[in-house]
Amino acid sequence: QRITTAQNKKDTYAIYRDWVDCFYDYCMYQSEVMCNVSNEEQYFAKLDERYAEDPMYVSKLKKMIKDKKLKSLFEDWFISVVL
Repeated sequence: QRITTAQNKKDTYAIYRDWVDCFYDYCMYQSEVMCNVSNEEQYFAKLDERYAEDPMYVSKLKKMIKDKKLKSLFEDWFISVVL
């Protein structure tokens, strides 16, 4: 059990009031479940183990991150915020 913003469940899926509650719930999931993850490899392993129903979720996510150059965008943003 974990804290959630879900209003209800249908089968194994959470039902939210709106996309904002869904987003907040995802953030809470990340902070609670991923709190002991210390690197990218562990993060993707944990996602693969617990998050998605699609067995290809992690590989699809990695491809999207690579194709859209999201990792470098985040790193550039992070550096500008921290410095």
